[in-house]
Amino acid sequence: MKDGGLFQNQDGDKGTFLRVRQNKDLRMTFENADLSSPTQVDVQFQDKGKGKTGLLVNHTRIQTRGEADGLRAAWGQALEHLKAVCEGKSTKGAPRVDRELLSPLEALRIVW
Repeated sequence: MKDGGLFQNQDGDKGTFLRVRQNKDLRMTFENADLSSPTQVDVQFQDKGKGKTGLLVNHTRIQTRGEADGLRAAWGQALEHLKAVCEGKSTKGAPRVDRELLSPLEALRIVW
């Protein structure tokens, strides 16, 4: 992940990383065939101490209530998957990882 880098996942979601600051935050565009226009996602990482990291996701520029509801459900699933990966549980073919060695951006990359 780097500024200007592109991503695409198995679901066909794609976008561009606009800003990547290791262990702090990232900003990216987000495009999906079901959305009426591209949106923007900001992710902030917060050190909570004792090896824990807080995650704040702000998804903006969403055009309709239906799109917002669909994205809310999708983010809920993605964050539950991320939590499982960070706890060392293998889900949906994702590799088991040593969570002690996992940075927040590395965890997000595994899930995405």
